Amino acid sequence: LYLGWVLTTAIGFLAGALVSRPERHGLDLVLPIVFATLAVPMVRRARRYAPLIIAGLVAILVSLFAPGWFIVAGALAGALSAALIDEE
Repeated sequence: LYLGWVLTTAIGFLAGALVSRPERHGLDLVLPIVFATLAVPMVRRARRYAPLIIAGLVAILVSLFAPGWFIVAGALAGALSAALIDEE
């Protein structure tokens, strides 16, 4: 799995460098669409709304002050808050 991950990441990196303006082709929408696709099934129970909201808010705040790091910050905040929420 690790080798597959590294190889496909390298291919994506190299292929991404070939696209000079990703927004021209709509590629800047891919990350939010993937996030929404992964987040929608997670919100079936009310308890799972909190990490989603926290991740979104942190991503928005970080994007204002440190552009380029908002996805990492939002993902870490969402994962940490989900780990800290006590499941009954």
